[in-house]
Amino acid sequence: MTSASFTGSAWRVAAILVCLMAGWIVGRPAWAGTEQQWRKRICDNFFVPDPLPALEASTPRRFVPAPGVRAEGLTYRTEFGLLVPAILYLPDPLPAGKIPAFIVVNGHGGDKYSWYSYYTGILFARGGAAVLTYDQAGEGERNRLHKSGTRAHDGIKGDAVLARHLAGLMITDVRQAVSYLSQRKEVDEGRIAAGGIPSDRSRWPWPARWSRACTPASWSAVATWMARRATGTHRSRCARGCHTGP
Repeated sequence: MTSASFTGSAWRVAAILVCLMAGWIVGRPAWAGTEQQWRKRICDNFFVPDPLPALEASTPRRFVPAPGVRAEGLTYRTEFGLLVPAILYLPDPLPAGKIPAFIVVNGHGGDKYSWYSYYTGILFARGGAAVLTYDQAGEGERNRLHKSGTRAHDGIKGDAVLARHLAGLMITDVRQAVSYLSQRKEVDEGRIAAGGIPSDRSRWPWPARWSRACTPASWSAVATWMARRATGTHRSRCARGCHTGP
């Protein structure tokens, strides 16, 4: 088969196979040592702090966004001492026993006010899960004007090293979200997942099982690259996202 005949559908199938193989490999005990090495290399590459910062979580408000759901407006610390504003959606009343949790990682320009963040929070909470959604860097309450959809972090000028620092901040935001959910008494620490739309607009989902580690980032990068090939955006401006150099 020639590269010209390797169509978008074939790239999508290949991407799915790679993700399935990734999950199979990571799940094998014999690879445990290699997995830890991969995690460390990925985290070091993006300057992810080790150990992670102290959470210093605070819950200044509680409210009822919809019938059958209660919510908490909260903050937690991330890299550089920054605060991450977030909303935690919970079932009301809580079911018996511990519940699973899902972290909404918003797409480019997205924040906790995005329609899909709210919709996911309400829908999953009514289904018996906890949902945490937060503001990306430069969006929502992390924007100096409290605006959404600004893509403010795209305006940062610098080299490839600075771009990796920014990616590391975003990774730390998610890892701190995992840490926060892990210490909630309602949440089953063994059933925490994160997912969302990547910021290159390829609409490639990157659901992943996070266990206070960066491992899924490597496989999301592979899947994103394949999605770019499939959608024809691998040479477009979309490919120059916040994880690449200027």
